[in-house]
Amino acid sequence: ESQFAANWENQYPFTWRTMTSAYELSIPVNSLGKLLCACVSGSLLYLMLGKRSDKALVILALAWSIGPFLFWGFKFGNSARHLMAGTFPFAIVLAASLQKMTRCSRRRWVLLTAILITNYFSSYRHPDTVSPSSRLVGAARVIAVSRMLKVQDARRQLETLPSRTVLRGSADSPYAILVAISDAESVLFDDGCVTLSFRGGTRSVRLCHIYEPEQIEQMKMGGWYVWEF
Repeated sequence: ESQFAANWENQYPFTWRTMTSAYELSIPVNSLGKLLCACVSGSLLYLMLGKRSDKALVILALAWSIGPFLFWGFKFGNSARHLMAGTFPFAIVLAASLQKMTRCSRRRWVLLTAILITNYFSSYRHPDTVSPSSRLVGAARVIAVSRMLKVQDARRQLETLPSRTVLRGSADSPYAILVAISDAESVLFDDGCVTLSFRGGTRSVRLCHIYEPEQIEQMKMGGWYVWEF
């Protein structure tokens, strides 16, 4: 377990460079949705200017959420699912601010419905599951088609892969792994490598997640072919 933790820490180190990456910064925003993120930010500020009980709610929400957001915010390889537990208090904050802004329950429900519908359509459909689209139903269809095409492409590429290949990690890597294993006549796991035996010969495929450009260059310099998915 200690070796696994050490390898994991080496693979996903804490780094300030995530703060300069537009993609990494988009993950916490897209975990809520662009409009909802703006509404929650406004609600936090609004309640901080209110009564002592309102300030206490804001402090509680931030104390609940700050852990996962800070921990994953400084690591490459962050994902919206990592932040799910930290976003729950924001729903309470938004509800509390709507409660204070208007006394009419019908208006609150209309406003909340308008926020949620607008937030749903605040981004376009795409297959990225790390920084996901707010249009969940449409994005699910795009993801299904995209992964089907990737599996078909993986089967074609598998026949011509060099003997030493690194599979660069992504959300679709498990599909490529399953294709590789299911198409092989025999599979041998040894020291982090998967040796797949095919009719045309034997090739070694190291299955790992690589995010850092330096790691990719080191593997290339070591004679490995990087199979990016």
